[in-house]
Amino acid sequence: MDQEERRSLGAHYTSEENILKVLEALFLDDLYDEFERSKNTVRELESFHEKLASLTFLDSACGSGNFLVMTYQKLRELEFEVLKMIHDSSQLRMVDIFVKVSIDQFYGIEYEEFPTEVAKVSMLLIKHLMDQRVSNHFGFNLIDFPVKENANILNANALRVDWNDLIDAVNLDYIIGNPPFVGARIMASRQKKDIHLVLEGIKNIGNLDYVSAWYAKAADMIEENKDLKAAFVSTNSICQGEQVAILWKYFRQWYGAREFINNEPRYCLYLGDANPRDLRKMPLVIERIENVRKLRLKSKSEGTRKIADIPTKFHITNISNGDYLLIPETSSENRKYIPIGFMNKESLASNAVRIMPNATTYHFGILTSNVHNAWIRMVGGRLKSDYRYSKNIVYNNFPWPQVDKASKDNVAEYAKAVLNVRKKYSDWSYADLYGVLFMPKDLIRAHRELDKAVWEAYGRAWNISSEKECVSHLMKIYNNLIRC
Repeated sequence: MDQEERRSLGAHYTSEENILKVLEALFLDDLYDEFERSKNTVRELESFHEKLASLTFLDSACGSGNFLVMTYQKLRELEFEVLKMIHDSSQLRMVDIFVKVSIDQFYGIEYEEFPTEVAKVSMLLIKHLMDQRVSNHFGFNLIDFPVKENANILNANALRVDWNDLIDAVNLDYIIGNPPFVGARIMASRQKKDIHLVLEGIKNIGNLDYVSAWYAKAADMIEENKDLKAAFVSTNSICQGEQVAILWKYFRQWYGAREFINNEPRYCLYLGDANPRDLRKMPLVIERIENVRKLRLKSKSEGTRKIADIPTKFHITNISNGDYLLIPETSSENRKYIPIGFMNKESLASNAVRIMPNATTYHFGILTSNVHNAWIRMVGGRLKSDYRYSKNIVYNNFPWPQVDKASKDNVAEYAKAVLNVRKKYSDWSYADLYGVLFMPKDLIRAHRELDKAVWEAYGRAWNISSEKECVSHLMKIYNNLIRC
């Protein structure tokens, strides 16, 4: 498969390291712990062995079978350790009875015919290798010929077949894999039809990436079997930005100052516009709503008790109707620039941040500049030693420059340059990006250029020697304004 074909299909290779990240978090770590706890008696080991032989797995975008092969190998390795603890070579007879983990436990769906056949052969090869390993240890020939087991791998479009036809959801334990990723704006017409088939009726479906359909179908399987678990390798677009509210419906990212600066969003159930008919289908959500109602009724605050009648609503709502600029209320005194940034309207803001709806790059440029940061350091409050940003003292009293269109556009251009540099470090948190030890040189340079443009917007040349001079100039403007 060449690069262009791979791109159009959304296919991508998954390293062993990344496969293990998924498998370990989903079930392997738990199995290793259970194995350690089972070492006390032969009966416990035998029970654990039976469990290994009962687990079932589905990779609904299996490619050449890497996920399935790795999963089978890890289960066989665990089984091998169990066999060594239960039996020694002199005791072991009829070994084929004791090797119970089978490739019959593994299921896959793959769109392309050739990888489908590769996956089948790969499963047989790893079985052969693991059989050899056990044979060498116990001194018996376990080679299975003719082959009796078979990997259940279907050559089909996973979004156009019912996964239950391959394995019923009630008999399935885990869904794994690395589904194809194709962005919403570059999907082929066939892929758009696929996603509409799976997610028919969902608003703004055109903004969903192709991989979203795999999550939706996995969720449907989980609906039929609450014990079923699933984990996919995906880009973070599946849980960030505009897709969250579309695909996950009521889950929204929630940012306070700490979450924003450290790039560690929390998630909340936002049920303000939820249809009660949908909520009744989610018993755990109903339980949580009832818990909120009871908690509010017990409150000593009369205001809190009054809103017990609307338990699906937040007590205080800080929601913008559009995208907005976020400014953390508190930030470390060690940073020259307080990190601020644009947020999409689907991200919720806590009362620990300040938001500026409908902000432009010009607004961002002024507020992220050292001019505004100098103002914060002079007039803002402190929480311990951290800067504290308030709308009344800091923002409302800040004297903005009186600029013409050319100056405004100039500031906006340098502000865009800062944002563009930050995109190069999109996997960095603001805590690192603006840390005194780690701030990249190109970002420092971009901020300095922006500082110069902002200072010039105030009608000053770039001969500013200190923040004291900057604040002195701002105070003169402020005093002139309050006299007017």
